[in-house]
Amino acid sequence: MNKAKTLAFTLLFLIIGGALMLYGLSLEVPNYAPVRWGLLVIGYVFFGVLGTGVSTYNSLYRAFKWGNQEGNPLHKLSSRLEWLALALLVPGWIMVFASVYKPMETTYIYTSFNPYSRIAWNGVLYLLVGVGIILSILALMGEKKDTDRPIWNKVIKLIAAADVGIILYTIAADLILDANLGAVFGYLSTWVLDFGAFVPMMYVVLSFYGGIAALSLVSYAYWALSRKDDGGWVKSVARDGLIATLALSFMFAWWMWIMMTNQEAWPWTSLLYSGPYFKLLWDAVVFAGLLVPIVSYLVATFKSNRHALLIGSIGSLVGMFSIVYTSVIIPQIITWYYSNSPISPSGSTWLYELRTYLNGASPYSLLQFTIIPHDLYIFVGGAIFFMAMVGLGALLLPLEEDEKPRHWFFR
Repeated sequence: MNKAKTLAFTLLFLIIGGALMLYGLSLEVPNYAPVRWGLLVIGYVFFGVLGTGVSTYNSLYRAFKWGNQEGNPLHKLSSRLEWLALALLVPGWIMVFASVYKPMETTYIYTSFNPYSRIAWNGVLYLLVGVGIILSILALMGEKKDTDRPIWNKVIKLIAAADVGIILYTIAADLILDANLGAVFGYLSTWVLDFGAFVPMMYVVLSFYGGIAALSLVSYAYWALSRKDDGGWVKSVARDGLIATLALSFMFAWWMWIMMTNQEAWPWTSLLYSGPYFKLLWDAVVFAGLLVPIVSYLVATFKSNRHALLIGSIGSLVGMFSIVYTSVIIPQIITWYYSNSPISPSGSTWLYELRTYLNGASPYSLLQFTIIPHDLYIFVGGAIFFMAMVGLGALLLPLEEDEKPRHWFFR
């Protein structure tokens, strides 16, 4: 795609995405919604973990192939992938602020930081991850030819000299954010204790699974529009996607086993196995998110087939969104009548629970989750804004391997 078309589509996405988000912010957020963490929370987890996944995956290849970047299958894509990671992080960051009742008061996360709050750590870690990705982009630019601005040359070369430290810092910040996001939802008061330590581990695996899918999808779109990509990375990425999908399959099977074999988890188990979330589990997660990618990545690995990689990446993104949806929403839709959860202190509510049992009544009820217009407009606008960010990178930054900085800011 030529520069004029790229500029036109970028401006179009900026206008549409920005307008939808502004309109969504103007809508009322109902205080009476029974499920308070809705689509925007799902959105900032989804985009955030995708961004950290792309960044971690790219950074690990750069670290392990240090000194021999020609052996790195992502070497020609490194700058583009780091910008992709930042572009994914931006809508997630927007949704973090938009998901609270009073967005402007989220500055208290930084001005009155609470080190015991996982939510507060999310705000800080998003910022630290963003700093690491920006530094990685600048370091990669420093490896290119000199620009026409001596002062800028000195700054960017200094950053490039610290590349190893930046890579390690970025990997650490990415993984800690993934684990902390998992901890926020794993330790919700309605879950049984088994899930608390498990969900952070699953989110770390989920970041690789989703990150590989995101970079595969965007790289396929780039190739379809420009035909400049030689595709030398396809086989390696497909292989890694297969490994990540198999790892996630194991983690998800482990999660399901915990739910089936723990009597305290039967309310959630029934929702997924035979209740209203049956199709979400078996169609979206197991079939689209695990089986389809495994087969597609196998074909792409042995045949170096872009189209198979595309199918696998789309299935993975469907699966990832569904897993995030499950881990965010399901703990919130069960409300207990006499206790917070099956892990209430022993002897605290036994009389009420015994009366409920003798009367043949359920000790809990299900809350209805609905997507409110405020969240929907901001989520869709954020997704479109992500595409605008990808276009901005192509217009303003030297993201190709041998591309010389040519834009006014970098001259």
